[in-house]
Amino acid sequence: MNAIIIVGIILIIASLGLLWFRQNSAKKLQDIRDTETSKIDLHIETSQGIAKDMGSGYYAQYTEIKGAAVTDRPMISQFTKKECVYYRSQVTREWQEEVEDTDSKTGETRRRMERRSEVMADNVNSPDFWVDDGTGKLKIRPSGSQIEAMQVFDSFMPQNDPMLISKFNLSFLPHTNTIGYRLKEWIIPTNQSLYIIGEISDKDGELSLKKPQDKRTFIVSTKSENELIESSQKKILLATIGAIICFILGLFCLTYFFAYAASFAYVGSSAYAGETPLIKEIKFEKGTDEIEKVYFFMNARYFPQILPIEDKDFKLVCDFPNVKLNIGISSHIKTNGNLIRSIRVGIHQQPKPKIRVVLDLVSKKDYAVEPLFYEKEKIFAIEVKLKK
Repeated sequence: MNAIIIVGIILIIASLGLLWFRQNSAKKLQDIRDTETSKIDLHIETSQGIAKDMGSGYYAQYTEIKGAAVTDRPMISQFTKKECVYYRSQVTREWQEEVEDTDSKTGETRRRMERRSEVMADNVNSPDFWVDDGTGKLKIRPSGSQIEAMQVFDSFMPQNDPMLISKFNLSFLPHTNTIGYRLKEWIIPTNQSLYIIGEISDKDGELSLKKPQDKRTFIVSTKSENELIESSQKKILLATIGAIICFILGLFCLTYFFAYAASFAYVGSSAYAGETPLIKEIKFEKGTDEIEKVYFFMNARYFPQILPIEDKDFKLVCDFPNVKLNIGISSHIKTNGNLIRSIRVGIHQQPKPKIRVVLDLVSKKDYAVEPLFYEKEKIFAIEVKLKK
């Protein structure tokens, strides 16, 4: 049950995160819609006029520019070897790892291979460049901007693929279970049409477009204005739906948890007639090397159904039909015993509600199992000992 409240809290936090993302996307959309496209020659003429009267450094205008990316020193991208004014290259290692999980219904432990990944390298080259809209050229300082570049490369290569070294000049130390490497690249090619929104200013002694001082939107994108508007509208819609769903599910989990907790409220230490049996606490006792016990602190006299199961591992399955469980009891109790390795606790609804407790025993041993009940203390116990 502790997992339910954790999931509920995570979902509520996720809904708040989605609302924050929605607000940022809405602000970005508003900035794009409210800002008119301007021509570079107008900014050059206006800034020169102000500089003539007042000196440089007094011109600042939030605007959007549409033009082609140009530079007299184009870069060569790492993987595709294309001329560009910006590129980002990423290398991700993918590998397989054995994981272990437990079936909540049968108590069986299963092993499977799971694919995982980690980013080994993420290189960004984003120097200043120019944009030409046909009326003039303007310097772009992309530092701090949201850059939306074109993805031009996405390829997976096995670990021993010779092209990693021969073509891409990449070499890595060998890793156990590595499947291979995924290479990705994004670029802004030279002469690519761009949509740019930001602040044009001559405060650095040169007229340029850069990050606004008032935290307004700063975008350098290979997408058109209409594409950005459509993308923002879609993000706002999905974030709104996601936030509502996460909030409702989170609220349901928390409500269910507190309702469940209220149903398990227990006052006093003795049971009264007709009270629903309740497991208040589970404790492990490590006796000698040949005897170990598990104690179930109850509120009434109760004997569960005990079934020994032997497959890959030997275990005792104890079913408590129509019994409630204290919410403070852990779902997995490590014992480090010589006979009992661990205790797993779960709640099952089918075919009838019951609490299932699985005692994982050390394999290849001959056991004797004895159920006990201490009437005065209302304690049910399972004694596991080696047969002599």
